[in-house]
Amino acid sequence: MSDESEKSEKSESAFLMESLNATLLSLSQLIQQNKPGNSSQDGLISAMTITLEGKKNFNLWSKMIEMKLAGKDKFGYLDGSKPKPGEKDEACRKWKMEDSLVKDYMINSMHSSLIGNYLPFSSAKEVWDSVNATYFDGDDLTQYLDLVRKVNRVKQAGSSVEAYYSQLQGLWRELDVRRPNPMTCPADIEKYNKLVREDRVVTFLDGLEDRLDNVRATILQLRPFPTLEQVFALVNREENRQGVMLNKEIGVENSMVMFAKGPALTMNKPNFNSKFKTGSVEGCTHCGFTNHTRDRCFKLIGYPEGWKDRKKKRQQRGEAHMVTSDPREATLNGSDASRPTSSTAADPSTAQAATTISMNKHSILPPVENKEGSFNEGSYWSWY
Repeated sequence: MSDESEKSEKSESAFLMESLNATLLSLSQLIQQNKPGNSSQDGLISAMTITLEGKKNFNLWSKMIEMKLAGKDKFGYLDGSKPKPGEKDEACRKWKMEDSLVKDYMINSMHSSLIGNYLPFSSAKEVWDSVNATYFDGDDLTQYLDLVRKVNRVKQAGSSVEAYYSQLQGLWRELDVRRPNPMTCPADIEKYNKLVREDRVVTFLDGLEDRLDNVRATILQLRPFPTLEQVFALVNREENRQGVMLNKEIGVENSMVMFAKGPALTMNKPNFNSKFKTGSVEGCTHCGFTNHTRDRCFKLIGYPEGWKDRKKKRQQRGEAHMVTSDPREATLNGSDASRPTSSTAADPSTAQAATTISMNKHSILPPVENKEGSFNEGSYWSWY
């Protein structure tokens, strides 16, 4: 019995060991398959965000294809650096699989109207060569002339500096594709690139709006001459500063306007339709007068500037009217309005009539708006 139990235990242990070894082998194979460089899907996971629609965006599409595939070591299927192995070679099967994936990746990034033109090709390189032959016209001087004209005509014209800069950058990239650096010597290459960069800085500054003229003049005086990226950063910073200061000035101006309008409307243009009607039951609860309200009472809020001078002038006019009914006539006749005339002194009834006329002229009446739209200032002050 003991021998049989030992045999059964050994068989169970052997079974467990075999199961464990099989599980470890499966995990090892799975890790090996997902290891970078061994997966046929490596580099083709992220989808293209650009769809080939023809000549108008071929340059951008081709650059995206090169970047996606070269980053995962798959661009060799397009430029021929990974040729097809022999049919009897063991690597031929893997090459066909990956070449088909690259071909599928390119065709799926094309517009639906173009897909049918490239499906019959047997390899990714044939698709790539056909697309380049169809849409790339590097030697077409007409398109080169069109690009140069667009660069020279682009201006900021109300747009942001960032949008203006991005538009120029897109045109310059297309020019670089059609007109690459022709130099071969490293020193000549650097000199050529330096001249191109300076020309592009000048073109960028020339298209800016006049409001950025100060920063433009400053940049042209910098030594060593800054790069295009540095110039963009300086101009963009100045535009942001002007935007902040403009908003601040507008806020201050609006506050000043509201401050100026508020007291002016409150002091010089009261609402006579509601609170200043003669005989109205409303009035000031502080001084008792009915020609203004408590919030407009000068005894509480203070008398306005020039109040005493106006009061003296009003009293002088009242005294003059006490002795003559028409002070202008007295002035024209050369008499002194401040002294009573003999006729006035001799006839008390005449003085009484003059007094009545003066009181009528200076009775407490609300100010009347004249033809020019302003209020009679003298009548307004006679309220108080």
